Amino acid sequence: MRKPPFQPRDFYQDIRTERYALGDASQLGRPWVELPPPEVLLVDPATVQFETPVDGRGLVDVRRLVTLCRSVVQPDYGWNIRQTRDDHLLWPEAAYAAYAAWLDDPLPMVFRNSPPSIVRFPLQFERLKHAITIPSNFPTLEVMHYRVESWVTARRLFDSIQDAVSSERQRRNRRQRLAAGVAGLIPKDTLDSIAEEYYADTLAANFRGVAMNLELHQKVPKEFRIVEPTDNAREILRLLGYQVKHRCRDGIRSRHSNFLPPRELQQPA
Repeated sequence: MRKPPFQPRDFYQDIRTERYALGDASQLGRPWVELPPPEVLLVDPATVQFETPVDGRGLVDVRRLVTLCRSVVQPDYGWNIRQTRDDHLLWPEAAYAAYAAWLDDPLPMVFRNSPPSIVRFPLQFERLKHAITIPSNFPTLEVMHYRVESWVTARRLFDSIQDAVSSERQRRNRRQRLAAGVAGLIPKDTLDSIAEEYYADTLAANFRGVAMNLELHQKVPKEFRIVEPTDNAREILRLLGYQVKHRCRDGIRSRHSNFLPPRELQQPA
């Protein structure tokens, strides 16, 4: 495998022009409200930066990243979870775009923009994270490939389970409406048997799709899998639902971050 001619950290000097100088609230037109107040910061982002924590695969370790960034703010600071931003864990974008162009392969950008590589954080936290961390190096192309493949197969599995659940719900609703004598439905056994046969065939096709997509997902190395064969359908829908809907991971209410709202936001309306 060819060695990358550069790393995201090689863009570091350019990145510094995008950082926030706490002594200049008007820098690049960005307001103070996008950073925690200076009085709660325990370091000066203009002079102190940290390595972005990664795991053994070279992927950003979200739990350790959250712990790191929260450690430089007063522990009783309340993050405003009503203002959020989707944070690309892999940055800057220019580095991944340049790497993709150098390889003549879109994989680095697909990897960067896949939902597992994006986390929704409080806005101030996202701004602080970019102010105090240095971009992580590229993981290997093999890691990028497995990460993307894991998401693609998991998303297909989600869709097939959702289709099966939807078909079963439609069949159950039809039976209930027939039993209640709802107008517009003909409760004739000879006619309704056609509908029952249709739903049976549809469900059978859906379950075959679920089995096939689960098998494809299990072909991804274990350390990259999002779901396991022991996970039931409800659990899989719960695990993947947020990412499918929002195209990112939930970093605000998840057990990995535990962001608490300011006291005034905890009061009942």
